[in-house]
Amino acid sequence: MRLRLNSPRFWFLQLGLALGWIGIWHVGRLLEYTPHTSLWFPPAALTLALFLAQGPSAAVPVMVGAVVATFHSAALYGDPRSAPWLLLTGLTFGIVHASAYGFGAWLIRRLSGSDRLATPGSVVRFLIIVTFASLAAAVAGIVSLTSTGTFVEGGLAKNLVPWWIGDLVAVVTLAPLLLVAMDYVFRRMGLPQSGWSDAFGRLRAHDLPARSFLVKLAVAAGSAALLCALATIDQLGLPVALVVYVLIVPLMWIAHTEGGLRTVIGVAVLATVVVLVTRLFGLTEQAFNYQAAMIAIAATGLFNLTVPRLYAANRRLLHLVTFDQLTGARARSVFLEAAQDLLERRVRYDMAVSLLLFDIDHFKRVNDTFGHAAGDAVLAEIGRISRQELRAIDLLGRIGGEEFAVLVPRATREKAVALADRLRTTFESADWQSVHIDRPVTASFGVVSVKEGESIGEALDRADGALYEAKGAGRNRVCVA
Repeated sequence: MRLRLNSPRFWFLQLGLALGWIGIWHVGRLLEYTPHTSLWFPPAALTLALFLAQGPSAAVPVMVGAVVATFHSAALYGDPRSAPWLLLTGLTFGIVHASAYGFGAWLIRRLSGSDRLATPGSVVRFLIIVTFASLAAAVAGIVSLTSTGTFVEGGLAKNLVPWWIGDLVAVVTLAPLLLVAMDYVFRRMGLPQSGWSDAFGRLRAHDLPARSFLVKLAVAAGSAALLCALATIDQLGLPVALVVYVLIVPLMWIAHTEGGLRTVIGVAVLATVVVLVTRLFGLTEQAFNYQAAMIAIAATGLFNLTVPRLYAANRRLLHLVTFDQLTGARARSVFLEAAQDLLERRVRYDMAVSLLLFDIDHFKRVNDTFGHAAGDAVLAEIGRISRQELRAIDLLGRIGGEEFAVLVPRATREKAVALADRLRTTFESADWQSVHIDRPVTASFGVVSVKEGESIGEALDRADGALYEAKGAGRNRVCVA
């Protein structure tokens, strides 16, 4: 995001983000199970998201939030130090906190490029960077507090791991969703966006209604809450690993069917449910186990962000292999295979099958007179008209340069002849001037009724004979074999 420092919008935005940082700090404080140690620390996620979204200017709201949170924390814990000392503590903590996550965000942007968690490699880099950024923030944060006179019981040795894991849980579960939320806010304010929400939005497998996502999310969240409640019953001895399993399965279901944007929402919601239920049922003695569960769930969700892209790539490749890109007809080999398969199944359904073979008349003359670009435009228009006139069950294939075949199931020879004549007249009456052809384009047709036990190759040979007859009789006509 590029806003000038003297822009009112810049300072209004930074004020709003600082208030958001302070608000989300209160959420983390409510989930503390010892002073300065929380099940997760949402401000860490917001700090990383801010630096990813707007770069170095994110230091402004982070520093303001850190100072205000320091004064508030001092009031809560009865810290007797003077205001200058508290200001120094807040500024020192803000600097080291912002530096750790700001550098991490810079590395993520630098190394991930436009991938934006869309490839396994970018997800691995993200997880490695945020793990070390959280560790650096924990070490520097504890050192900054103790060095400026804040009492942290047990010091670095006792608090490092809980602080580190609390930050890491928040970062991996909340940062992607906060990036999406900030893009939404920036868009509503008419400000430049980071592009993360668009990147997640492009990672989708299917366009499913929101209801399906909400049902899956509700099932997963309800199951997690139930298992956490059962975990309070010592006699049952439910392992935390079961919670991980119950949450990962629906999360993978969401990722494979709902896409990237809903997956990051799902990760954040499920992690929030685990945190709240853990706190509600007094399971803080197993805090590390549940934190590890949330990290595993988030990592699985992030890796599954890559799945929709793989699906989309596979669909594109399949389309490239299956269809002729110019005309939209099936490629020759694909058509022959599909046609032969249909002929082998026709006996089971006792249906008539016919075959049309047609060729564009004087196509070489079109290329020679109007150029190959015009010839391609003619082929594309022939393909479009054919697909428009055919039924969904009819098979259209491009057999050669300007030669096409149509296998017509559930059609007698008479119906096939009527279809061929309709195609022929539609081709002739089409608006060819729209593709810069100043004369009608016509086609000749050969039609056969496929005999029982006849292969597609044999049927094509007979249809080719009828097509040859149509060309010999003057073209722009339908002949039957």
